Amino acid sequence: MESDTIRAITTLSAVVLGFLLSQLSEYFRRRRETKKQKENVRHLVQKEVRQNIELIRDFWTLIIDRLEDANSEKGAGQTSTLAKILGRSPLPHLSIHVWNSNLNEIPRTFSKDEIDRLWKFYQLLLEIEQRKVFFDKANESRVQSIQHARATRGAASGFISEQGFWEQIKQHVSVFESMINEIISFEAVKV
Repeated sequence: MESDTIRAITTLSAVVLGFLLSQLSEYFRRRRETKKQKENVRHLVQKEVRQNIELIRDFWTLIIDRLEDANSEKGAGQTSTLAKILGRSPLPHLSIHVWNSNLNEIPRTFSKDEIDRLWKFYQLLLEIEQRKVFFDKANESRVQSIQHARATRGAASGFISEQGFWEQIKQHVSVFESMINEIISFEAVKV
């Protein structure tokens, strides 16, 4: 009888120990997977940020090169020339896909400070795209006004001849430049 009791206790202890070891193993496995997932999200976001910075840097270098060429040829005003060049130059495709597709993982992966910095970075990308649309429309209006002036043998008229338009251009160019510089100088988060 005593041996049956010992055998039952031993069996029960083995089952409990096996269950606890199984749960402990599962806990460590999930923990490793979670850590790996966080590392992967960090890595992907960092790659996306670097890629966007590179695209903006290349875009801006091209714009500045065109501006220098135009200014050396014509001696035109830098702000209006820059606005024209921006209106004619396509903005590269900036990616926010990794950021958007991992929004539920962001709070678990990054610190509050990192989230704030990344949020600002992605907001700058969206603002750059919106400001670029302004330059595209301004260039379109400029071209239409010139075409109209040529067709009627008159002076450029309408939207671009207004003083307020050129003030808007100056303001948009200034803000655009500072946003570009902020993006280029952004420090990506560490993996």
